[in-house]
Amino acid sequence: MAPSSIPNVLVVDDDPDIHFLVQTYAENRPWRVIDSDSGADTLRRISAIAPSVIVIDIGMPEMDGYALCERVRELPEVNRVPIIFASASSDEQDKARAFALGAVDYLAKPFKRAAFIECIELHLDTRQRWLELSKFERGGTTGMALRFIEFRSWLQRRGSLSAEQAIELERLDPRTDLPSLRERVGIADMQLARLVAEFLGVPLVRNVDFGRVDLRVLPPAFCKMHRVVPCPDDVGPLFVVDDPFNGHLESALALVSGRGAALRLGVTSSANMTRLLAGRDARLAEEPEMQAARARDAEARATTIAGDHDGQSAPIVLLVNRILTTAYDMGASDIHVEPSETEVTVRNRVDGELVVIEQFRPANLIGPIVARIKILARLDISERRLPQDGRYGFRLTTSKKYDFDVRVSTIPVPSGEKVVMRILDKQRAVWPLEELGYAPETLAAYRQALTEPYGLILHAGPTGSGKSLGMYAALASLRSSSVNICTAEDPIEYTFAGINQVQMHPRIGLTFASAVRAFMRQDPDIILVGEIRDRETADAAVEAALTGHLVFSTLHTNDATATVLRFREMGIEPYMYASSVVAICAQRLVRRLCGACRRAASPTDLERHLLALPPRAKVEIYQAAGCDVCNGSGYKGRVGVHELLLPDERMRTDLGNPALTVDALRRDTVTRLHMVTMYWDGVLKVRSGVTSCDELMGHVRRDDFDTTPRWLSVRDGWQ
Repeated sequence: MAPSSIPNVLVVDDDPDIHFLVQTYAENRPWRVIDSDSGADTLRRISAIAPSVIVIDIGMPEMDGYALCERVRELPEVNRVPIIFASASSDEQDKARAFALGAVDYLAKPFKRAAFIECIELHLDTRQRWLELSKFERGGTTGMALRFIEFRSWLQRRGSLSAEQAIELERLDPRTDLPSLRERVGIADMQLARLVAEFLGVPLVRNVDFGRVDLRVLPPAFCKMHRVVPCPDDVGPLFVVDDPFNGHLESALALVSGRGAALRLGVTSSANMTRLLAGRDARLAEEPEMQAARARDAEARATTIAGDHDGQSAPIVLLVNRILTTAYDMGASDIHVEPSETEVTVRNRVDGELVVIEQFRPANLIGPIVARIKILARLDISERRLPQDGRYGFRLTTSKKYDFDVRVSTIPVPSGEKVVMRILDKQRAVWPLEELGYAPETLAAYRQALTEPYGLILHAGPTGSGKSLGMYAALASLRSSSVNICTAEDPIEYTFAGINQVQMHPRIGLTFASAVRAFMRQDPDIILVGEIRDRETADAAVEAALTGHLVFSTLHTNDATATVLRFREMGIEPYMYASSVVAICAQRLVRRLCGACRRAASPTDLERHLLALPPRAKVEIYQAAGCDVCNGSGYKGRVGVHELLLPDERMRTDLGNPALTVDALRRDTVTRLHMVTMYWDGVLKVRSGVTSCDELMGHVRRDDFDTTPRWLSVRDGWQ
């Protein structure tokens, strides 16, 4: 393919702003920019475009930059066209992968005018040098050189071979090349490299740091064909090879070195050269942890993940995959990736508790880890100063199948960026009401409240208390083809068939309040409002509940009675919320004792006091122990502790009293309505061996003992 008189610079990016920017930069330059917005479009048009330089964005959907680069390098007509990656990362591992795939340089996004022009013009020159090498593009066969014959004679004279090796050397055909000599005579790979270097008087290069590799000097296809890596130093060009007796290669390298310049060679082992050409960085390849991860991945023949095209062998990809699969296998809800000055720490939230899982060194690993996660979540990898949020689907098949969504949040911290990933698994999204830990009496009362034709059902508690889980369990029990359910959520974590879910976008005016008003024109039966945060949303929810709709929502309050008075603080008229509230369920999540290792123990005096046990009662409670099943924590899974407030007519009247306090309202619900509070619901679970007293006291505030239910002291036969 002959280049056109005006060089074409092909820019592949799915961001139209980037195309506008580079077209502006190309004005009045002696080359033109051609735009492409996807890998598929590039492959379809590339022959007609005849580019002299190609710039590829890494983080594109469907086919990312790495996959496209690999596909482009398979096309003979663009074999000698320099490819530049558009990326915010440029460490040695990225360079190794670039070399393996055939790219030569990086452009930092967002592009700066001077940097973009300098990079393009530099590689237009690279293109011309590569074209000059075309006359050396032959089948890659090793030429027979006189020096190789001399090397064989030198080996025989040197006497460094065993008798068997010397005899085998004599039997070889004179045309035998260096790789065959190594195999037939049985000389170790590195030993042969050392002997060749000694014979030629050139350096022996045991390992090559990718920081020394200059990707611009030779076309990657040429390097792979002739097994050569350019590593310039302060003196000038240095070419590392594993077979310096290739006379055909020597002529090409002499051209690159320049007229009058001495050709400088370095010799390395065949295995080391193979590693270099495969794009594996020596330091990462030598880490046992990475080797084990790569071996497991190869054995399992994992499928691709989130658009990554056959990229499972990249160490950072493997590392991020392992972080996600380990968390999923542990049953974690969230993954925290946290940088510090000396290391990167990974902590998983398992059963509500953060547990340190791994610590990586060096600390600069946080850069490629965050970049990989941002690429998956389609975030801006060049923006490191502002928080970002995204989401992606994780699909991976090894010895087991992984299929779940991940919600990503990043924030800048002094040592880099912290990432929190929430695992959203549809298989764990909705639980039956019976499995959420409701006491039998509470569950029966809650089911009765769900039969109301209209009204407001509220779930209260802090973040992470299971409010959304409880609401969706209730919705699942009401879902049918005859019911129209509309939900307003921020964000939508799980999608469900048969439910109309709407994602909030406050920037464009789509708020909880505006969504509820829109739902009223959609003939709804049931409305879910993700959270009541302000008066406008509260007004809309109460109005919907008073006009014949069953409305579910959540509030961040400590208990059920505080939830009712929260409406008064928002400025809602008492008669409106008093007449609309059907039920309020407040809750916390506590860890379940591991059934495999929990141990019985006699309660201490303090535990007897907390659990309202008679001083001399001969009873046992259970405590955490720790085993392999629960990873030594003593707990496995979580269970809810609940309190359910069902207002009666007297309470609705009392709510209109502006002097009513939370304490007075709470005492009334316990003494007159016999509400079992979260604390006493938890006490029942401690007594029955579901959780421990320590766990309960760590999550639920103790009630006054004046409100102890009288029937509790004889529950389950405890006297």
